[in-house]
Amino acid sequence: MQLKGVDFLVTFRCPSVCKHCSYKAGFHRTGFIHVAHVTTWLRAIHERHQLEIVTIHGGEPFLYMDIVKHIVNEARLLNIPKIHIITNGYWAKEDRGTEKKLQGLKQMGLTGITVSIDAFHQEYVPIEHAKRAIQWSCALGFETVAVDSYYLGSEKDDNHYNAETERILMDLQTIGGVHFSKYTLRLEGRGADTLSSYLKPQHEIPSGSCPFRFWLGGDFSNPETVEIDHAGNVTLCPGLSIGNARDETLTDILDRYDMRTHPVISLLKETGPIGLYELAKRKGYDGTQAFVDECHLCYTMRKYLKPYYTRFLSPSACY
Repeated sequence: MQLKGVDFLVTFRCPSVCKHCSYKAGFHRTGFIHVAHVTTWLRAIHERHQLEIVTIHGGEPFLYMDIVKHIVNEARLLNIPKIHIITNGYWAKEDRGTEKKLQGLKQMGLTGITVSIDAFHQEYVPIEHAKRAIQWSCALGFETVAVDSYYLGSEKDDNHYNAETERILMDLQTIGGVHFSKYTLRLEGRGADTLSSYLKPQHEIPSGSCPFRFWLGGDFSNPETVEIDHAGNVTLCPGLSIGNARDETLTDILDRYDMRTHPVISLLKETGPIGLYELAKRKGYDGTQAFVDECHLCYTMRKYLKPYYTRFLSPSACY
């Protein structure tokens, strides 16, 4: 494994309870990453891999500004060139406070900010707040200012959520210097529970390959990024763990990793999510549910298989 980046999931606590959230984040969640762990983990990875980017997200990382500042400072001290944060912008309630927060982070070394904006986030976050976070990020000259938006089905699918997302984004087009990205949401976590009924299921069990997470880079055999949550889970997909850095050293986890020995990842690589379906059937799964796509199938089977592979299907709250 030759890593280029690490993502720290500061918390799964969030002022929003978005319908599509892979991690089932929300105001009811507790726990946050400890700065001592961040320091140990970040230095251990960087010593071996010479990281190019550190990304801070959650949940909502701005709920824990002291921790965010610590991560930014640690990454800067290690001369990691890109330090990014992902937020819903709930905190940008007025100009003075927004400018002060962002200016402080930029001076510490933060280089990029991504604001999540779509119909799901705006059920909880006033668009004026998110827009203010973007405008001040541009005004302060961050290297990267981005907006990420998620669509139910494809971007062209005709449904209430996509229409609302398009309406929201129209109001942001006049802001210069912003990179807009549109993604198809994955039916996992809360999304599988609340949104799958909006999409037409396939007649047959989806038999395609596993679409490895685009933001991680690489593939299962050699991922370019790992995510580490506040409980120490080292993951390659929400709820798909390769070890826990609070139970053993992160170096040992990364050095030991071989997708061929991971009981879930090996199946995903060899057969795609239908392999998990066959495994679940051998363990007693007899459901008649239809599935929208491979991710929907994978999540549902992992949820069923979790009692058999608890160590590998974590954090449990994703399910």
